[in-house]
Amino acid sequence: MRRLVLFAFTFGIGCSASEGGDVAGSSGGASGVGAGGSVATGGTWTGTGASSSGGTGGVKLECDSRFSFSSGPPVQAGKTFVASFTDQEPYTYVGLVVTGSGSPVTSLGDIKQNGSSWTWPYDVSGHGAGVLSLEFRKGMKDGAPGTVVGTCQIESVGSGGSGGSGGSGGSGATGNFAANCPATCPNVGPSSYPTSTTVGAPNSEHPPPQHADLNIKNRGWEPCGGAVSCGGNEIGFVYYSPDPGGTDTKAPRLHTLFPTPSHPFAQNFRMYDWNWSAGPHGAKGGLVNLPWPVTAVTFQTSQGQVLKLPQSGYEIAPGGLQARALYVDGDSVTLKYTGEDDVVVGYALSIVGICPAPALRAKYDSTNAAGRTELPALHAGDPIGTACGNRTFVTIRDSGSFMDPRSETDWWQGHP
Repeated sequence: MRRLVLFAFTFGIGCSASEGGDVAGSSGGASGVGAGGSVATGGTWTGTGASSSGGTGGVKLECDSRFSFSSGPPVQAGKTFVASFTDQEPYTYVGLVVTGSGSPVTSLGDIKQNGSSWTWPYDVSGHGAGVLSLEFRKGMKDGAPGTVVGTCQIESVGSGGSGGSGGSGGSGATGNFAANCPATCPNVGPSSYPTSTTVGAPNSEHPPPQHADLNIKNRGWEPCGGAVSCGGNEIGFVYYSPDPGGTDTKAPRLHTLFPTPSHPFAQNFRMYDWNWSAGPHGAKGGLVNLPWPVTAVTFQTSQGQVLKLPQSGYEIAPGGLQARALYVDGDSVTLKYTGEDDVVVGYALSIVGICPAPALRAKYDSTNAAGRTELPALHAGDPIGTACGNRTFVTIRDSGSFMDPRSETDWWQGHP
């Protein structure tokens, strides 16, 4: 598989805003925060309008009338929808925080002005079935949580599952992936994880939850099939000719992610690109366009199944430590097989739909709060966490570029 060094994917270019002014649109972090946005002239967004609606079991869900939606409510789990907020105040440093089942992520579109009214539209994705709570906030500058301006609760209803290898699902078989992790993760792995010293400067340009290289949920993804072309969309191994210098025999082996080495491919996806120059933390771009058609996959897993650090031939610190955790939250982990606090050079693995080992998350939280000069480190085979359900989402990058996880030449050397 041909390596590409695409620095546009990895260099965060911060953009400042004048005092009191808006900033260009950016995508949300793990909690679904979309910050910033510059006002553009034009008509108001034509939503359906919002009103209080009955939730599951007939419970009344309250919604500020300034919210409107592209469909519903209810909305469909795993299906992107637009939530808009309209007001006569030209708020600055705004964001939409969405919480609830799954891993809701938001991305701010073009803000529109119509007379004395402004409308902020957000794409919302990654949500599961259940009640979603939305908060439109102002004043979210420099990591501040901001002030809540309006709130809304809507129902998200489920759809059919994804088709597995050689099979097909029910209604919604090509639907998007949502993590749906429990609030409390099973206690697996060591009681304490070691750390490794950061090589070079720690990340400081973007808060990790809003950093699109560390928290890939900001970028989002689309399932292959239908409107999203992914070549032959083969479920399983594909072959790419090796680089002129030969295959990297030290590359991570994805079959060792599982308790018993295996290759349970389920579904293919394409990742979204990231526009680092849009706003303080960037904004979601179009689908990644690379010579290979697939840039993420899901694997068949079972809830509670232990997932381990895939074995490689690299050592980032004495004692056989092979990788370090660049990001850990309630349903995802990003790991790096070199010592830097970025994905610019070397291999990076991101997993969504994983309930991180509590000790790993605790170590990450403490080292992140201490300035990231140290971060958790793992040996090959150390438990990372447990699968949240019957699908686990995986991407692998080489020097910032999303690769094809199906490449038997690269990531599956010596597989069973």
